[in-house]
Amino acid sequence: MVDELCSGQIAVRRAIESMSTGPQKHIVLGCSCAASSEPVNHALYYYKVMQVSPFSITVELSDRDKFPFFARMAPSYRITVMATVEVLKKFNFQRVGFVRGTAGLFVGLSGLFLEAVQRDLDAGTYNWTVLFEAVVQDVDSAAAAVELKRKRDARMSVIASYQGEGAMVFCQAYRHGMLAPDYNWMLLNGWWSQNFMNAAAGTATCPCSAEEVLHAAWGMMAYTYGPMQKTDDVHGLSGRRFSDISDDYYRDCAAWGNGTGICSDAMGYIYDGLWQVATVLHGFLIDQNRSYDELNTDFSREALYQLTLHQDYMGITGRVRLFNSVEPTTTPPSYGDREGVMLILQVAGTTTEPFEQTGLWTATGIRWLRDITWSATDSSRAISCSSGTCDMATAFVPADRSSQCPAGTIWFNDLGCTDCPTGRFGAAGATQCEPCLTGDFSNVSGLASCYPCPAGSISEEKASSACMLCQRGFFVNESGASQCFKCKGGTYADQSGLTQCRDCPAGRTTNYEGALDAAACACNGELWQGECIRCPDNFRFESGQCVSCQAGLECEEGEEPTILPGYYATLAAPYEIYKCLPSDKCPGGAPGACKGGLIGVPCTQCPDGLSLEEGICTPCAGGSFVGWVFAAVIGMTSLVAVYYLINSPATTRASAMLATTCVLGMTISMLQSVGIIGLISFEWPSELAWVFETMNFFLLDIDSMGFDCVAGNPVRRYAYSAAALPIALLWILTAAVISRRCAPLRWRFEWPKTFSTMGQVVQVAFTICSKTALQPMMCYAHPNGKEGMLSHNGIFCFESPEHTTMFMMGVALLCLLIGFYALAVWGTVYAPRAAKSGNATFLQAVRFLIARFRVDFWWYGTALLPRGLALSLSIVLAADYPFVQMVLIVSILQVYLVVQLITWPWKLPALNLFDAVVSVCLVKMMVCMCAFTPDLPQSMLDILTSLSIGIMVALQVVVLCMVCVTVASMFYRHALGSAKESVILALGKVPDAEIMAKKLSHFGSVIKDIPHRDMVRVLNALSIYDLRMTSGVMTAVGAEAGEAELMLASRVSLMSQSSR
Repeated sequence: MVDELCSGQIAVRRAIESMSTGPQKHIVLGCSCAASSEPVNHALYYYKVMQVSPFSITVELSDRDKFPFFARMAPSYRITVMATVEVLKKFNFQRVGFVRGTAGLFVGLSGLFLEAVQRDLDAGTYNWTVLFEAVVQDVDSAAAAVELKRKRDARMSVIASYQGEGAMVFCQAYRHGMLAPDYNWMLLNGWWSQNFMNAAAGTATCPCSAEEVLHAAWGMMAYTYGPMQKTDDVHGLSGRRFSDISDDYYRDCAAWGNGTGICSDAMGYIYDGLWQVATVLHGFLIDQNRSYDELNTDFSREALYQLTLHQDYMGITGRVRLFNSVEPTTTPPSYGDREGVMLILQVAGTTTEPFEQTGLWTATGIRWLRDITWSATDSSRAISCSSGTCDMATAFVPADRSSQCPAGTIWFNDLGCTDCPTGRFGAAGATQCEPCLTGDFSNVSGLASCYPCPAGSISEEKASSACMLCQRGFFVNESGASQCFKCKGGTYADQSGLTQCRDCPAGRTTNYEGALDAAACACNGELWQGECIRCPDNFRFESGQCVSCQAGLECEEGEEPTILPGYYATLAAPYEIYKCLPSDKCPGGAPGACKGGLIGVPCTQCPDGLSLEEGICTPCAGGSFVGWVFAAVIGMTSLVAVYYLINSPATTRASAMLATTCVLGMTISMLQSVGIIGLISFEWPSELAWVFETMNFFLLDIDSMGFDCVAGNPVRRYAYSAAALPIALLWILTAAVISRRCAPLRWRFEWPKTFSTMGQVVQVAFTICSKTALQPMMCYAHPNGKEGMLSHNGIFCFESPEHTTMFMMGVALLCLLIGFYALAVWGTVYAPRAAKSGNATFLQAVRFLIARFRVDFWWYGTALLPRGLALSLSIVLAADYPFVQMVLIVSILQVYLVVQLITWPWKLPALNLFDAVVSVCLVKMMVCMCAFTPDLPQSMLDILTSLSIGIMVALQVVVLCMVCVTVASMFYRHALGSAKESVILALGKVPDAEIMAKKLSHFGSVIKDIPHRDMVRVLNALSIYDLRMTSGVMTAVGAEAGEAELMLASRVSLMSQSSR
């Protein structure tokens, strides 16, 4: 259908005539005008056909209820408005005016534009201001619109009208001197003809020349249908290249009527519409296999419409896709609309062809085709966009508002430049008056900036027109302040508006901030002989002076010192601080405070009748005394049983009983070592604390086993602990005497075995007794200078009478241990001589020292005895320095580990491995426990630094020695490690080969006469180590002598052929 007159009445008549005559019509392509499409769609409903319009673009046609079965190929005005709004935003035009014609079409465009503006304002996404709306219908209204544009300072205005009305507006703009780039335009309906200026110029409504209209309209951007594409892409339905389609169209159009044809880029929408109609008919008849007779029915019309909605292909006018209920992309949704390409034009040409193609807008962005120009006379007023995108860094963008108002004033649409009121200011070019910030004020109108409040006064709120003086008790010493500050302690303000507070008289201060007068000045501290003394943080007052706040106290200026958790002070001497171990006994705070019902200084014991259980004093169990008596009887019986268990015949090999007792003894020794480690004064985490508390059992810490309910005070409990070993030894002697008088012969004690049993008991208890003997010497320092015992914090070393008694008992026990160790050393030295002379009685008496070890390292038991004493001594020597205790303990464990690895002394090899693994684990555990080390004082850090330097020097000395050995080997021609090795490199005298040869010859002659069975018996009597040594000797001699039969293991000969 063709409706060049855009008359609905004519279009309906033509539609009825066409549908009623000639061949049957199944689908209609038309009309072009929305004014025709609307009534035609109602008429076609009767004939049960659908309508496809190539150009009707009013938004009303998207109403499916009002215009059913209607589709269009060109995007609606809603898409045009979307493009226009996006371009305005891109160039940051916020203040706009709107001029429109009287036709309903332009009323709708105005509504669409204002709807988009309001949507942004509601969402807070863009700050639009619509300065005015004007309707143009004649010269007078055009002149009024232009004058309103000037009055409202609308530098950018949107216009929607017919081209005649537009020319009339531009003529009036020219006559008012409102030219680009100062005043600019956006045209929503860009389908004006290229010749509109010449057509309107010189008429009654436009008494201007075409050039004058061009001058006023220069730079106006317009939006219209997208052009036909001319690329090599292929049409989605016809399969032809876009360039071929457009070339054919323009060629045929130009040739029509001998060159009188009018060619239009918009004809691409008719081309896409024809293929759209053909495709949906093909889909219905062929793809859906419907008959021709089914057309022109309700069913066929609905089916053809649904096929239309679901078309999605690349047409010559861009992507052809009609928005349906699933995927509308307009806001608000415009169902039935088409996704489109908008051609952006700009007036930048001549009067005959003013519009030039400037860009292509789609929903995905803008592709610019040329530079944007804003002035016909100044080429610098432009934006470089020819690359496809705009270079905004160098762009000239016209202002959308006046910048002529002087500072202190802003533009009002109705009033022009107007002074900012009091409390506000306006910088040059500001769009609105800003409120004075807090601290500033303006007491007159028309200020370019606010005044700062002078010192002594403030403004607390924005937009203040005056400042307030600071009240009494407050001050401010700088201008532009928003709050007054209280006078600090020791000062006061007795009048308003002060810039500085007045100082209190000497020796006086205020007890609070914000004092109002001198009467508030008092002594805020300690008054001493008329002088007011106030101690700073970390100091406290004492006898007229400030003394340093000792450890355990928290001292803050002007407040009473507070006792920290883990420390204690008595009510009588609240600043005499004691350190509690463990720290959780003392909660701190007030003097005399203890946890769990503990009493004493500092929180050391439970009241009589109570025993400490899990940190809480609880009533003693009724059977405590009976239980300890029973335990004593069990212990005495066990000592007798030990005699019979450990006195089995001694051999060079390890028996099963010996191995079992050795493992048991080593395990107990390990647990005792862990218990001693637990004596280090760390704040152990709860996960470790219970482990160390358990290990106290193996140190016979009877206090942790409720013994205080039986023994009473600490001195008595310590006396029982110290006397336990001597009593045990006396009991063994007593049992020996009784057995020799009363027991049968086979059960009688023998004196050598008795002495060995006593030695074994002392050996097992040596670590325990060492710890017990040294316990009175394990003293740590309290912050007040006193030293308390680690085990009994409230017994002060070398001060308390209890400590003197305990110290004497400890020294006596230590002397007993030293005496025992002296006997052990003597026995160890004498044992080889006794063995050589066959003194079995002596060897039996010292069996506890030598039976567990190889005969060539019989002395290791004696060397092992002092380890427990050394570990306990580490706690004594560095009671206040846990890290040093750890270093000493690790050093002791390392020394014994090295000796054990060198000698491999235990009879059973597995025991050597067990002993080594235990030592390594203990060292690793100590390394891990470094994480709990408290901070060390600087003096101790200096000592440890010096020690570290000494160790590094020792390492360098070792390296230097090895270098010297290497150099010496170059001159020492004998093979390293040979029989002729030097004493230094061999770390001892090397046996003489000549003597060894004689001995081996004699050895050979001796064993040659020994029968084989006797030789087997002799070898069976040897220990594991002796058998391995014998095997090694035979293999070594056999390998070097070339006797393969003597070799019991693989070995490489060290002798060369020449040496043989």
